[in-house]
Amino acid sequence: VVPTRSNKMRDVRWHLAYAPSEDDDVALFAVGRDTTNEQALAMRVRQSEKLAAVGTLAAGLAHEIRNPLNGAQLHATFLERGLRKKGASSEQLDAIRIVTEEIKRLGDLVSEFLDFARPKPLDLRPTSLRSVCERAVQLVAPIAAQQNVVLDLELPVHDIILDIDPGKIEQVLLNLIHNAIEAIEGTKRATGGTVKVRVRRKPRHALVEVQDDGPGLPAPDAPIFDPFFSTKPQGTGLGLSIVHRVVLDHGGTIDVESQAGKTMFRVSIPIQLENKAEPEEP
Repeated sequence: VVPTRSNKMRDVRWHLAYAPSEDDDVALFAVGRDTTNEQALAMRVRQSEKLAAVGTLAAGLAHEIRNPLNGAQLHATFLERGLRKKGASSEQLDAIRIVTEEIKRLGDLVSEFLDFARPKPLDLRPTSLRSVCERAVQLVAPIAAQQNVVLDLELPVHDIILDIDPGKIEQVLLNLIHNAIEAIEGTKRATGGTVKVRVRRKPRHALVEVQDDGPGLPAPDAPIFDPFFSTKPQGTGLGLSIVHRVVLDHGGTIDVESQAGKTMFRVSIPIQLENKAEPEEP
């Protein structure tokens, strides 16, 4: 590993070569090749293969679970109506309510399975990235206010128009911002915290960064994008997996930097420079 001038670490593979010199000594040459991008690409390929395998399993499980859940939900509804007509006690009604809520929670989990296993094709269209970010922040603002979390949106002076599926990119942002708010909520600080959503333009990519001042990830190498891995007690472990898949489907990348007091998710989406079409609102 070799540090750059900007203090970023790059993986380098070294090759040693010997060559005779004029005075019969032997010269040793060390030739280094930067393999950082190559290793990152290989890691993304492995991740995609893992997602595909787990997606097939999830689709089969979701199909087998959904039908019994629908039947259980229907009979729980009938049971609740019957109990109410017969003047059941509050304890009995609370019990059936808990059963109904748990069935609904399982149904939501099955829906997440299906979203992960059988993602819909992208509906690509020229879209204002500013509008997508503003809408996502607006939707999450009430939840942030309840948790005493400040949302800070930093947008570039000039809008960025991308060929994206606005609904899916909005889903990515909502998931990342929700996670950031929950990370701060878990610290139980009376003063709340701050979540920053920052948009920047690079020559060929648009960057969207979601940063929070929570406690950080439990470990720098935690497999947060792996299916069913979650740092939350009630988490399904599918949210970031779906985010990862959506970003990859757009030809982009997602990375995370985390330490105590600062966690940043960085989404990079390529810009189609030849696209001159008018943007559409998400």
